[in-house]
Amino acid sequence: MKFESGVIRVNQVLPEKAFFFGDLTCGQTIIDFNLANTVWPTIANRPLNWLAGTEPEIEPNEIDEFNYDFIIPSDAKIVEIYIFYRKLDKYPTRIVWGHTSIHDLTNKKILPL
Repeated sequence: MKFESGVIRVNQVLPEKAFFFGDLTCGQTIIDFNLANTVWPTIANRPLNWLAGTEPEIEPNEIDEFNYDFIIPSDAKIVEIYIFYRKLDKYPTRIVWGHTSIHDLTNKKILPL
């Protein structure tokens, strides 16, 4: 299975950004129920696009790593990392893969969702 494109986003959960919560009123939600996700402020974003013939490929039951570096604010304590890959396919329906994880940078731990 070859990947056509994707995106990696690093969103800051804590400390909360003042501009993010500044317009909220008591009882207002920060969850977009159409997306089923909380939309935290993005502090790093990397679109992933590969040239034809250079797409990474993973077969079923294989494990691989893709490593990326990001510079994030030094005050970030908890971040959400969202990864999304789109499978290159000759058929009209495309297969996608996404994963979200929460990381406590102060304690160097991955938190359960």
